[in-house]
Parts: sequence; C-alpha cells; structure tokens
Amino acid sequence: MKLSTNPRIAFAIIFVLLIFFLLALKGVIYLPPAVQVGPLNLHFYSIAILSGIFASAFLVNKYKKKHRELDALDIEEALFWVVIPGIIFARIWYVIIFANVYLQQPLHALYIWEGGLSIYGAYVGGILGAYFYTKKINVSLLKTLELAFVFIPIAQILGRFGNFLNQELYGPVTNLPWSMYVRETKTYNHPAFLYEQVGNAIIFWILFKYYQRNGLKNDGKIIAMYLTLYGIVRFIVDIFRNDAREIAGLTIAQVISIFMVLGGAGYLLYLKYNPRKGINRQYNAKN
Repeated sequence: MKLSTNPRIAFAIIFVLLIFFLLALKGVIYLPPAVQVGPLNLHFYSIAILSGIFASAFLVNKYKKKHRELDALDIEEALFWVVIPGIIFARIWYVIIFANVYLQQPLHALYIWEGGLSIYGAYVGGILGAYFYTKKINVSLLKTLELAFVFIPIAQILGRFGNFLNQELYGPVTNLPWSMYVRETKTYNHPAFLYEQVGNAIIFWILFKYYQRNGLKNDGKIIAMYLTLYGIVRFIVDIFRNDAREIAGLTIAQVISIFMVLGGAGYLLYLKYNPRKGINRQYNAKN
C-alpha cells in the first residue's frame, strides 16, 4: 500500500512517532545516543544530521525540475561539493568557539559524533563548496542557493533531534508541561532544541509559501528572508540555552544573529525601494 493513497496510515505513523517522542522527552523512554549493530557503533547524532541533509537534498532535487536553468545541477554530485566542506567548517567553527575545552582534549575535536557542529560554519563551508560546484557546471549560484535555502530549515529541524538524543541543547530548569528530562542532572529543563525546531518549521512555511507564489527571482530575497527569520529565531532560542554569555551579556550566536537580521532586513528594504537593482537583476532581464 502507498501512504499517499492511505492518509490514515500516514497519520497513524506520525501519531505513534509523536507519542514516542513525547515519552522520550519526558524521560519515560530512554533513547541512547548510540547503538551497537554488529561491529558498527551507530551514533544517532550523525544519523539525524545526515537525515536532514538528505531530506533537504531530496526536496531540492524534486523542485529543481521546475527550473530549466538548473537542469545541469546533479544533486548527488552537489552533495559531495557542499556537505563535506559544510561539515568541516561547521566543526572548525564549533571547536574555535569552545577552544578552551578542545585545547585540553585536542583529539576530541575529531569526535563529531559527540555533537558540536555550528550552523554558521556550515553556511560558510556549504556556500563555498556551492560556489565552486556551480562555477564548474555553469549554473547560477544565486538561484541554486535560493532553492536550497527554502529547504535548509527542514535539515535543521531533523538535525536538532541529534542534539536532543545527545542531550546537549537545553536551558534552565522549568516545570512547564513540555519540559525536557535531562538524565545527567535529573531535572526538567527548557527544551531549547525543540524551540528552534518550531521556529524553523515556521521559517520553512513562510519561505515555501513565498517560493510557491514567486518562484526563484534570482535577486537574493529568499536568502535575505531566511537570514532575517533565522537570526530572530536563534536570538530568541539562545535566551533559553545555557550557553556562556560572553559579549555584553549575549551569546556569540546572539551577536551573530543580530548581524544576520541587520544584513537580511537591510537587503530586503533595499529590494523594496530598489526592485530593479537586486543581485543579478540583469540576469533576469536576459532570461
């Protein structure tokens, strides 16, 4: 049977998974960060990250078919160019931020499965890889990024489940109904990872609706919208995280988020008052 023709089965599966997640959130069910399968030690953090990447890649591949100018884009090849530098830069960024920890245990900088990937580093590495790949196949970098940024929130939503299983993104103690049980402290805390997932779900809904109405304008607006919205979400989420406040009472992520919002919102205002001067508008005029 196909789930597409049996929506009740799909809803039943979603309902069961939701109940399972809620029980794990409250500590009723224990989900280990890794399981041994024969000689392999499968880390759920890595599985969550890869699931997010492949889900987003699948959607990009599906919707790129609507844009003939992206025909040369091969998703499997693109993943090789984008994911590897994305993960490398994400790890490097994280290790630099927490250098005080890794200077004491330098080999642990290689233990990605223990958690610790920065979304900001992933942006840098991923975009750098996308630049060289799109240049190689002569495809518009901007349009490729616009389509990718529509679905990046999906990757973030799935990836945050890895943080939950590693129990590394939580905030202060709380008695709220949706609190997260932390095994190490045996307390119920704010599930910061869940707050970000909700925020990313809202971002995806906004970006996807805009994309459905307007397609790819090749003006960078979708990217600016993402930067603005995610900057807001991340700033708020970090209020509920136990990360160190290192700059004027703010986390490093909050400081970066401020610049993301200022840059993204500033460019959106520029587009509003100068609609014909956005990035690559000349390209649109020729196509």
